[in-house]
Amino acid sequence: MRTDSADVVEYYYLEGEDEVTVDGFASVVLVGIAVLTALYLFVALLDPERF
Repeated sequence: MRTDSADVVEYYYLEGEDEVTVDGFASVVLVGIAVLTALYLFVALLDPERF
């Protein structure tokens, strides 16, 4: 069975590339939490009396 490259591209676009999955959303949330934690620790390192 041979597939043409045009068929593969069409199949790719039909799969719903714009859908947001739960795993993708969780990854974005976790990266955001990691960035906020790193910023918090960096500020605490620069000005420890504040914390």
